[in-house]
Amino acid sequence: VYGRQPIFAPPAFRCRSIPPHSPQQQEATPTITMAKYEFTVAMSCDGCGNAAKRVLSKRTDVTEVSFDVPSQTVTVETNADVDANDLLATIKKTGKEASIKA
Repeated sequence: VYGRQPIFAPPAFRCRSIPPHSPQQQEATPTITMAKYEFTVAMSCDGCGNAAKRVLSKRTDVTEVSFDVPSQTVTVETNADVDANDLLATIKKTGKEASIKA
């Protein structure tokens, strides 16, 4: 038993290879750029809006899609800077006429 450190050794006798507790340095977190796009889409019912929502939601860069049939507007939120023409091409896959809202 001689030569061994006691289990509950005072701080002066603890292993020196472990650095003392210090506040963790905050690493810079990358900022995510959110972008919001609006499109005018020819919609006559909720089914048309849901079709646009369905094709846009399959994209990994799209975080949220909402539509308003009376104003014929589809709003798309993304987690990256995306070209609006790419989103427009995706909406046009539904067969609906669409344009980027000015």
